[in-house]
Amino acid sequence: MSRGCFLSIGFFGAAVVVSAGPALAGTVSLPPRADEPFTVTDQSSGVSIRVSLVGAQPVRGKFTERTAVYRRGYLGRADVELHVTADGVEDVILFEDAFAGSEVTYRVVPGPKVAGLRLVANTLEFLDAGGAPRLRAAPPFVLDRHRTKHPARISIEGCAFDDDPRPPFERVPVPPGAAACDVHVTWNATEVGWPAALDPVWSSTGNMSVARASPKAARLHDGRVLVVGGTDDPTTEVYDPASGTWSVTGTALAARSRGLTATTLNDGRVLVTGKGSVGCCSTGCELYDPGSGSWRATGEFRHARFGHGAVVLADGTVLVAGGRGGLGAPPSRVPTTERYDPQSETWSEVGEVFGSTTLVGLADGRALLVGRAIFDAASGAWTPTAAFADVGEDGEAATLLADGRVLASGGLACRFNCSEFAAASIYDTAIDQWTAMPPMAAPRSFHSATLVEDGRVLTVGGDVVELFNPAASTWEAGPSLGVARSNHAAALLQDGRVLIIGGVEGDDGRTVEVFLPSCLDPGADTDGDGSPCNLDCDDGDPLRHPGATETCDGPDFDCDLANQFDADADGQRVCAGDCNDHDPLRFAAAAEVCDGADNDCDEEIDEGCPSEGEGEGEGEGEGEGEGDGGCGCGTASVASPVWLLAWALARRRHRPEQPQSKRRLTQPTRPGSPGRSR
Repeated sequence: MSRGCFLSIGFFGAAVVVSAGPALAGTVSLPPRADEPFTVTDQSSGVSIRVSLVGAQPVRGKFTERTAVYRRGYLGRADVELHVTADGVEDVILFEDAFAGSEVTYRVVPGPKVAGLRLVANTLEFLDAGGAPRLRAAPPFVLDRHRTKHPARISIEGCAFDDDPRPPFERVPVPPGAAACDVHVTWNATEVGWPAALDPVWSSTGNMSVARASPKAARLHDGRVLVVGGTDDPTTEVYDPASGTWSVTGTALAARSRGLTATTLNDGRVLVTGKGSVGCCSTGCELYDPGSGSWRATGEFRHARFGHGAVVLADGTVLVAGGRGGLGAPPSRVPTTERYDPQSETWSEVGEVFGSTTLVGLADGRALLVGRAIFDAASGAWTPTAAFADVGEDGEAATLLADGRVLASGGLACRFNCSEFAAASIYDTAIDQWTAMPPMAAPRSFHSATLVEDGRVLTVGGDVVELFNPAASTWEAGPSLGVARSNHAAALLQDGRVLIIGGVEGDDGRTVEVFLPSCLDPGADTDGDGSPCNLDCDDGDPLRHPGATETCDGPDFDCDLANQFDADADGQRVCAGDCNDHDPLRFAAAAEVCDGADNDCDEEIDEGCPSEGEGEGEGEGEGEGEGDGGCGCGTASVASPVWLLAWALARRRHRPEQPQSKRRLTQPTRPGSPGRSR
């Protein structure tokens, strides 16, 4: 009988640094034929979905390590490509022309652990029993031959779903109410230049749903983190530290690609101000209400700006200072400072201060504009301070230390060329004095500098992580960074962890990294089992570490990323022989039936059943295999999603995947046009 050829691949989700080693986020199973479902499973919860393309043909695929290609697999005219990404599967349909119209339909079968569906901001989420989204279908798009992205819309038929923009965590999920749903993806075909590619993504939720190159983050009163901006998409998202997942919330009124601020007010709302865009900047401001998950407009700036600072003062008002505005190249600095009253939702001018863009709140409720002046909320006045010669013009970081002093580091200065700084200094408010500190190991700008629970400052930027120790006035090497970042956001979580968000061009801008305070020093071994944090899959459990004895009982004791879960609830784990953890009728020792599947996991399909057209290696379309019983498991060049689309729209051939080592940030550029994304 013909042998089955079902390719199951693990993915790793969010890059969790020095917390639990390389944790497996889940798996994707690619089917032998285009008309069969692919499956996505979340490792931690067992939530899974089976997804079939309606109109797909029985075309066998060509497989590589992470890609399946089904020639003419959709309606006999469009190629279908399934590419396993870092956190799920990218599902690309390559259209030569508009023959398919403006809609594609997927049949989605939620697994037994899917407690509810949620469709908000054009993102479909699959929730567990606690309301946490574990899998998602991200907002899809069509990329045409002009390299123009056209948004596509998601709608659901046949299942109930939640459309409440409030974050779903700890709310009762809306049950699907059906065994299967039709998910429709539609677009405006008249705007598309053909050929084109439809590009839905089905993934886990450890990373954000959209890439954000220059986002801002605000910690909410419940400990979760709101992220906004950094993209031309007005979508906003909330991170839940307890589940380690992201969920979309209400859509902002305006997209803010860079230069914004996000500030949590004393009443729990979040004030978002300013933005850089083509044509300069904005006076528009918005308020986010976590209770309703919605956005609304509030009072506007008196002076348009971007790249400014914002802090909450002792009386609950918000001070904004610095930034750039106007149409110059680069835009001129805005000297006027403004104050926002959350009660009246109005702005008032509070004087002019020239020269700095970095604002930091002090322990006594005042605010320091680095190297220039201190603002007192009670008097409503600025007091000049000692100058700071080492600070850059833009992109410097300022951090309030545990003893009330302020650490300033790095920055960017542009004259004829742009140069980054490695310098660092500490300001003592008691004596109005700056004291030079040793420089950082590398110059950097638009980095983050976060005070952690032991009093040190975690500094992240570029591809280097450092820790400043105020007690010793020294810099120490920190843990490794998964991907080089600049202009990212950082948020200190209530449990002491530090969340690093976005700050990368391209798809890596969706990724996040989490630093544990107990694992910040290289070689740290919290549980004393002999395996350092960066290699141990659970540094809080001495029984789980590389080389430990493995048992097939749930936890991954030896940290080898083995499949320990039972997503389909058939009573058999993958490590115990379940060859398809998405189908409860397929497991080792199950009864074999004549249905074209390997029910009993013995790598034989329909043994004992009447044969029909058994493998001569013919396959269908271009999916022939040699010596594989017609399975079609031939070879095809591995291609990243970007190259897949380029191949489809330009050369009609695959290109090699770009090595990870070649990913890098762009060199520093003049702040110049606010429409440019750093």
